[in-house]
Amino acid sequence: MDTIENQIDEFRFEAVDGAKVRIVEEMAVNDDERVIPFLLEVLADPDEFELARVKSAKLLSSGFEFQRERTCEVLAEVIRASQGSEAIFMAAMDAASAYHHHSAELRRAVQEYEGRRDTLLQGRGADEDRARRDEELALEFLDEMGGLDL
Repeated sequence: MDTIENQIDEFRFEAVDGAKVRIVEEMAVNDDERVIPFLLEVLADPDEFELARVKSAKLLSSGFEFQRERTCEVLAEVIRASQGSEAIFMAAMDAASAYHHHSAELRRAVQEYEGRRDTLLQGRGADEDRARRDEELALEFLDEMGGLDL
């Protein structure tokens, strides 16, 4: 067994969460062709330790040519599915900037997110306006009643 195989085995079978991040970092300095598929596997696994997934996405943001098509597929999947983790989502979006010009699917995933974000921001704006109006009405009511005696 060589170093890469040992690190992959340690990650999969022995490592606790904090050690997984260290292993991902150590593997990234290797030019071995097995590193990118491993980073993609870690990033794609929703049950994997979150910081290891974030680190994998950050390492992939260097824009590797090797397995670029698979990288685009995984990033698109993660962007579409990572609504529960902002850290993973943001790391995947950062990595997508290095690849989106290579993949229509990845561009669509980013555009879908931007559409959802705009809709959410518009909804939040309306909610904030309503909350502000309610607050103003409540303060006016209290003024009319002679204030709040604490």
